[in-house]
Amino acid sequence: MFDKLTKIASRVFTSFSCRKCIIEHGFDYDGADSGFVLFNYYRYPILWAYQKDGKVKVVNVRKAEDTYSDFIYARKTTVSGMGEIARVIDNWMKEHPRGVTRRNFSVHLWVSIWKHGMSQLKDARFLIHSFKTMEIDEARSFFSKNYDVSILDFNKAILGNPSSGNEKAFKWGEMDFIIDDSTLEKEFIESKMGEVKSKLPPFLAEKLLYGRVELKDKFASKDVLADYFSKDDIIRMNAKGDIFVQNMLHELGHRWHFKFSNDLQQKKLNNLYKLCRSMDSDCIVNLKPDDEVELDNGKMFRIFNEEGLYYWFHEIDRWGEVIGDLAKLPKKFFRSKRVMRLNGEPLTHKYVLPSVYAGKNIKEFVAVCFECVYYGYKISDTLAREFKEIVENGQD
Repeated sequence: MFDKLTKIASRVFTSFSCRKCIIEHGFDYDGADSGFVLFNYYRYPILWAYQKDGKVKVVNVRKAEDTYSDFIYARKTTVSGMGEIARVIDNWMKEHPRGVTRRNFSVHLWVSIWKHGMSQLKDARFLIHSFKTMEIDEARSFFSKNYDVSILDFNKAILGNPSSGNEKAFKWGEMDFIIDDSTLEKEFIESKMGEVKSKLPPFLAEKLLYGRVELKDKFASKDVLADYFSKDDIIRMNAKGDIFVQNMLHELGHRWHFKFSNDLQQKKLNNLYKLCRSMDSDCIVNLKPDDEVELDNGKMFRIFNEEGLYYWFHEIDRWGEVIGDLAKLPKKFFRSKRVMRLNGEPLTHKYVLPSVYAGKNIKEFVAVCFECVYYGYKISDTLAREFKEIVENGQD
């Protein structure tokens, strides 16, 4: 059970509005063996759902401040409807009096659910705000659109089967496309996948073009266009036609990184990431008097002189007129990737992030580079060449 639940670690960084705990066995609530729990950013449960008598039962949780207030009151009195979870948290807080906080209260709920399913919350009526019963298809659509619960996870948690057989689906080669709320037609998607395949070297296409793809019209989180669940090896896509190919290549980059890159390739990728993250330029050595530099924010400086580890300079405008008093900054500042032009000529930094998003973490760096290299976006020639060598020279 707990091994299956570890997939949540790969989902948090996608910035969804909630965290998801999918429990395939051991849910242990109202006779249900499976179900799922949704948490907010602070790891406080906002609802849980499970199947009962052929329908989906949804239990909505009260606000954290209200349940915590009731819990604190119950610690001083004898109140029913608190359940085993209240006793467990109370015992811990007696042993750790400085830990009596709402945050620790929420964390204990989180840990209990992950370790024991819902068994310790069965009689915790003080947590419950309301109940709702939904038809299965209605619930699947509701949780997909409003909470980004994947069809696969919904089916596993509610139906005990990854595929209910009710979704619109089609095959393209070794890939299974599942239509969530997408309005794109099968023929269009097949055409776009043909483009994806044509942009990949044959050995990569053979490796990566397989498995389940869930197509959505949009994610609940507006800043999310697609995601990849490494645990289940599933891609979900915002299936907008104009960026379909780019999005798919990005997620296939995640798949390659998680499933097919070896230790040596990962080491080389980490080194490449560090070089790109570093602000030290590899194309600026020493400046001399009257050199003019332009920064990434548009500001321009003219070097006046050097003094030890510093340059003296004037700020100038686009026409070369001095607009600032004589000032000085460390030479290191003028040898950074912030300098975009030297004496009017653009500088080519060999190792530079292909986008701001690529600097988020190594996972996104690899996926963005993969997308740029194989789609054909312009990035540093050195970065593109070395990234491609790492990917393609490590093939089996």
